[in-house]
Formats: sequence, C-alpha cells, structure tokens
Amino acid sequence: MRRCATKVAVCLVAVLLAGPFMPCQAVEAQKHSKRLWWASVAVVVAATLLDVASSRGGVETNPMLRTSAGTFNTTRALLLKSVATGGMLATEAWVMRGSRNSDRSAATVNFVSGGALAGLAIRNWKVATTPAAK
Repeated sequence: MRRCATKVAVCLVAVLLAGPFMPCQAVEAQKHSKRLWWASVAVVVAATLLDVASSRGGVETNPMLRTSAGTFNTTRALLLKSVATGGMLATEAWVMRGSRNSDRSAATVNFVSGGALAGLAIRNWKVATTPAAK
C-alpha cells in the first residue's frame, strides 16, 4: 500500500515539474491555426495583386477603377484594393484578439476570397486574349 502511494506521489511530482517544459496540445493547435491564418493572408494578398495585374491595360467597366478614356487605372485600383484588403485583414485581426477559435474561420474567409479573386484574374486574362467578335 505504501509503495503504491509513493509511486503516485513520484508520478505527480514528475508531471508537475515537467508540465511547463512540455508543449500543451491546445497551445500547439493555436500556433497551427495562427500559421494557417498567416498563410491565408499571403494567399489573399497575392490574389489581389494577381487581379490587378490581370486587368492592367484592358478596358474597365467599373467606373471607380477606370480612367476617363475607359481603360484600367492601375494606381487607383491598387489603392482601393489595398484599402479594402487591409480593412478586411485588420477587422479579422481585431476579432481574433477577442476570440480564441476564430483563426480558422478567418483563414477560411481569406482562402475563399483569394480563390474568388484568382478566378476573376483568370477570367480577365481569358477576356483579354479572346479575339473581338465581328
């Protein structure tokens, strides 16, 4: 009986002493979701730049992004898209400060947004290379 109590006490002391040196699974999961969010930030920023690059030099239908001649205004587009993307990412960062489990949701939003912007960029390049109808 005494021998069993000694083993339990030794195990308890070992766990208490080793605990701070062993990574907690919750901490590792939180670091993983934070890295996932940063990866999604890179995706949405790259897709935004890809969208601007694909529209460059073409005819623009959006009045906020075109010049008086009707062509794409790269400077204005970069400014507006940077403000919109930065605002979205700043809002996500603010929401993630108050909630532990919002990293994955924010990453999902970013991956979907990046995919949609990449799809628009592909469409822009296809439209630019399509011969004009006679």
